[in-house]
Amino acid sequence: MRSQRGFGYLEVLLALVVVASAVSAAGLALQSHALGQRDVAERSLARSLVAEGLELAHALPLLDPETGAQGGLEAGELAGSVDDVGDLDGRREAPPRDALGQIVEAPGAWRREFAVERVAASAPEQLDARGGLLRLRVGVWRDDVLLAEGTAWRVGER
Repeated sequence: MRSQRGFGYLEVLLALVVVASAVSAAGLALQSHALGQRDVAERSLARSLVAEGLELAHALPLLDPETGAQGGLEAGELAGSVDDVGDLDGRREAPPRDALGQIVEAPGAWRREFAVERVAASAPEQLDARGGLLRLRVGVWRDDVLLAEGTAWRVGER
């Protein structure tokens, strides 16, 4: 008959390895969940900035209120001023501003870029300097990774 002596060193060591593996797996799962939550939050912010940019593009007049011209900055306009849709073309905000004009505070190098392109109404994927349709594009990046982009259309006078 065998005597009762408790657990041996090998059994205790094996139990410690099993427990350490379980704790490590739980830690990795929590870290993965936290990174996923951050990614969701960043993409949500990026989609919001895209939507606000497209709303701005739709709210602006097609023609410059002072000169009546269309497209880009007119002579004498400052690079930061935006008083018509054309002024958004090539605009880059780093860091971007929200709809209230507040700088977006978020970790990383964020930027929002606008493009206003004249395209053919019959083939909106093709650029056409005399086309009657404007394609408005807004993209938001963090650390040179595109997080969200959006496109809208506006009938442009010609």
